[in-house]
Amino acid sequence: MVRSNLGSESVLALNLPEPATVRISVFDLNGRRVALLADEARPAGSHAWALAGHENGGYRLPAGVYLVRADVATGARARALRANLVLVR
Repeated sequence: MVRSNLGSESVLALNLPEPATVRISVFDLNGRRVALLADEARPAGSHAWALAGHENGGYRLPAGVYLVRADVATGARARALRANLVLVR
């Protein structure tokens, strides 16, 4: 789930039913990755990551539409979750 606060930060929240390795990437509409929010192992439970809009090398992302991809791997299974994000300034 992605929640966006206008003019502030957006939050991606995931509920993991079991421990997993999570990689969360944000892409522009040209397919370039502009932010990597997570690439880590997490225990089961609820987790949240914030996108404040300036993760791309320290400079602020412009207003626009971005694609969020969360790759979740648990044991022998892997799945990808996708969401659209509109960043408004």
